[in-house]
Amino acid sequence: MVGMELVSVAALLFACIAVQAYMLTALQRRFPAIESWLGRHDSFGSEVLLVYGVIVLVVGMHVAQACLWALFYRCFVGIDSIRDAFYHSILSLTTMDDSAGVLPDRWRLLGAAEGLTGWIVFSWSTAWTFMFLTTLRDARKAPRPGA
Repeated sequence: MVGMELVSVAALLFACIAVQAYMLTALQRRFPAIESWLGRHDSFGSEVLLVYGVIVLVVGMHVAQACLWALFYRCFVGIDSIRDAFYHSILSLTTMDDSAGVLPDRWRLLGAAEGLTGWIVFSWSTAWTFMFLTTLRDARKAPRPGA
């Protein structure tokens, strides 16, 4: 049964990486439009709104990743409700839970693998957010046409 568990871990890890890559690449491709928008709306409030929007999207991306794991837990592992599966998934993805007593013995590796997945995607999001904020700062410092 370890083979099925490893295949499941790989599939879920790759699915989370795909969600992450798609969302962050899509956001990054919007940087020129964001810089243009900031040129027209150069205020503290506009920047706060922009940063808030990006953070909401990043958090939403992580919720989507937790949902992937939760659906797997509900459909294949046998967690009774989607609510319980999602709760367990959020705890595992954020490495706040060790899965003891929640997952059946033959699926326990999933909890640890989800924690590892969380570490990967949260680190990636942190690095990307830092890059976004640096780009925002640099765009603010750049000379504006006609200024």
